[in-house]
Amino acid sequence: MRKLLAVFASLASATLVNAETPPLAHFAVPDTRFSDALGAQDLAIEAVLNTAPDGQKSAGVKGNAKDKAFGNLFGTIRNNTGANVCGLVLANGAFMFSCSPVGSYSIDTVTDSQGVVTLFGFADGHFPYKQVLTGFGRWDMTLNVATSNPPPPPPPATTATITFNITDGCNNGISIDYKFYDVTANLVWPSASSHYFTSAFDATYTHNLQCTTNDKVCYGARSVNTYWGLDVDGSKSCSDCCIFCTEGNSLSRRLTC
Repeated sequence: MRKLLAVFASLASATLVNAETPPLAHFAVPDTRFSDALGAQDLAIEAVLNTAPDGQKSAGVKGNAKDKAFGNLFGTIRNNTGANVCGLVLANGAFMFSCSPVGSYSIDTVTDSQGVVTLFGFADGHFPYKQVLTGFGRWDMTLNVATSNPPPPPPPATTATITFNITDGCNNGISIDYKFYDVTANLVWPSASSHYFTSAFDATYTHNLQCTTNDKVCYGARSVNTYWGLDVDGSKSCSDCCIFCTEGNSLSRRLTC
């Protein structure tokens, strides 16, 4: 305390002397000391801090401040469609561009007084990216594409019911196996692992199929070594075994051998 009072007394005396001293331009400037740049209050604080242990010095100036740490952040920068992005990467004042190669970044930086790194990503046509990190290493960024007017959703698909009439005209005592194929949507009735079949000669079998409007639907059938349409496995082609899926459309075929 006595030392502090002596400091204050010295400063007060210096103030009175300086008040009576001619302007600075009329005499030589003495060597400047660090203490000359401080006011009385700041000088007293500095004197206390310089005699305090290191731990107290840090606490007295910055409170809960943490020591800075240096490290590297790296990773990819893509948008929400999965495309690589060329943009600006910023991390606690350090920056770089993710353009060579596109979508990749590696940046050396330092933590702030709270021990964290605030990572930003900026790119044309994208919303900004921000993430607060507590360490270094790999961090992949995803920027959302900025769209002020998103495209309207596609109209819902419409369906229609079409009819196939298959008649067994093969009087050989052997059934005919058959299926229906939506060759537009790559669908099959009744399923990929099953089929329809006839059980009587000259009998007609009617199938009402619900399909997507305007799709092309064909039949395929086989009995022993004879096939019709696309064949029962859908491997052949035909010129007259298909119709388009429009409401009420129908096809009737008598399969003969």
